[in-house]
Amino acid sequence: MTTINGKFVRKMGSERMLKIGLLIQLAAGIALIFGQVFDWGLWGTVIPVVFFVGTISIVGSNSMACVLSTYPELAGTASSLAGTMRFGTGTVLVV
Repeated sequence: MTTINGKFVRKMGSERMLKIGLLIQLAAGIALIFGQVFDWGLWGTVIPVVFFVGTISIVGSNSMACVLSTYPELAGTASSLAGTMRFGTGTVLVV
């Protein structure tokens, strides 16, 4: 998916690719819920998980590109703050 993102981001832009990635993840999440509710079996779980996990690289790279393009003069600070927020949120949610 990273290779696909690299090819399309030049034509479509980071914001549009981020939206596409998030929509795919949303659809995969909804499919996972329906797969469990309606007992679609193994393939009802595997296929949505593949799409959800596959788009993590699209969402991660394009969200960082959007953050850095918003604050180009503070790119280092923006990058470190985004990373801190990402891991900090993960820590709070796990605990």
